[in-house]
Amino acid sequence: MSTDLTVEIHGDEALMRALVAAPETIGDAIDVGSDEAADVLGRAFWHETHVISGDLRGANELIPGPGFRVTLTNFMPYATFEDDRHEFVARSVERGERGVMREYEAAIDQAADTIEGQP
Repeated sequence: MSTDLTVEIHGDEALMRALVAAPETIGDAIDVGSDEAADVLGRAFWHETHVISGDLRGANELIPGPGFRVTLTNFMPYATFEDDRHEFVARSVERGERGVMREYEAAIDQAADTIEGQP
């Protein structure tokens, strides 16, 4: 014997639609946050990368990924050696950390406002 139960919630229709769309809304917000975080980190890496000719700095590439992920690539053969000597990666992350947090918080706040039906 089986019993099926259906629960139907009635309320603010706009809020209900927003809640149904919440996973997509939040996913979109995270993607926006990752794009903005990559920009913030890109500026931080530009300032902190050790410069002799500018080739190392010009080879930094930050790629927004899924979720809360931003990946740094630098294919210069001496990038690891320069980072070991000057720690530009750690300094860049430290420099950009607050800005990255602000971008993600703003994106999540925007998603929450959308879900709650606020402009």
